[in-house]
Amino acid sequence: MKTRIRIGDLDRAIKEEFFNLHAWFVDPECSERDFYNKSVKLVKLDLRKLGREDLMNLKPEQVKQYMQVVKAGDRYLPAVADGNLVDGMHRISAMRLSGKKECLALDFTGLIDTAQSGYQIDVKVLKLSQELAI
Repeated sequence: MKTRIRIGDLDRAIKEEFFNLHAWFVDPECSERDFYNKSVKLVKLDLRKLGREDLMNLKPEQVKQYMQVVKAGDRYLPAVADGNLVDGMHRISAMRLSGKKECLALDFTGLIDTAQSGYQIDVKVLKLSQELAI
């Protein structure tokens, strides 16, 4: 099982968003090339800890659309940093509303400043070595 993913392998919009957050608030001298060659840890999130008030109010057809994105693989995983969800609120909501209990996420801790990222909610990060409870 993979434990890390190279940032350059992520979806273009996602990797560009995180490069901008890194370059503006953490390391202004970093080049895109250097940033895209870094890798981030894969972590597991416990979706059971999210209350209904934490989730986006998605219609059934929206849940279906976001679940298609989720199933597209590692390039579109939600992202966390310092125990905070920083990208993927719609995907997380769709997974929870679909009955998923856990999911994989990218951990950008140390690469972005969560105070500047506009993080969305606190999440419970689990050890990746545990099996996913689906």
